[in-house]
Amino acid sequence: MLAEEVEYWWTNAKGRLEIGGEAVTWARFKAEFLRKYFPEDLRTRKEVEFLNLKQGSSSVAEYAAKFEELSRFCPYINAEDAMISKCVKFESGHRPDIYQYMCVQEIREFDTLVHKCRMFDDAGRARANHYKAQHDKKGKGHGFGKLYNKDKGKKKEVGGGSKSNTADVRCFKCGKLGHFANDCKKGDSCYKLMLLEVSSHLNQLDHYSESLPMNFRYIIISISFLLFLLYISFPRVFFY
Repeated sequence: MLAEEVEYWWTNAKGRLEIGGEAVTWARFKAEFLRKYFPEDLRTRKEVEFLNLKQGSSSVAEYAAKFEELSRFCPYINAEDAMISKCVKFESGHRPDIYQYMCVQEIREFDTLVHKCRMFDDAGRARANHYKAQHDKKGKGHGFGKLYNKDKGKKKEVGGGSKSNTADVRCFKCGKLGHFANDCKKGDSCYKLMLLEVSSHLNQLDHYSESLPMNFRYIIISISFLLFLLYISFPRVFFY
């Protein structure tokens, strides 16, 4: 379809040129063809695209192919005396790591420059892949990644340990083994009875000491009173 369209266009254009008395040369044909199918605004956009071309994330081979494709729209860059400008433009579009290495080489032959850049890029990618593989292998070997909790779903005991053994515990209220005073089922009545009993013994001791000299009597009463205070403050001492 396009071939027929171009044939119709050229028949009309050739007739127009011949009527004007102009010689139909190759240069004249090329100018007419570009004016028809590749207008000035499109050529300008392609030229700007070439001037702004950067490697980005593409490989050197991909960047070089795009560079050659777009350089057609900048005829001056392909001139015989523009080799240095072409090499500088190609260098400056590379990623910083490649540009930093290649710019000091000052290679001013385009095919050689492309070859060296490609070799450097391939070596860098191979090194990066090697270290990545080593890192992944090391991570798997040391158990990095998703952790598995073996105790998941198990109910932990309150306090983090086993229940205390109360078999050897003596209650200071009732004097029996197997429970603490705050768990004593006899309440405070037993404790109060024991206090009354101790008080009675102290009274009896005071009565028996009446026949003793006053100094000894004071000593016995003081010791008894201190023992009574000790019993009230530390009742467990009298049960162990």
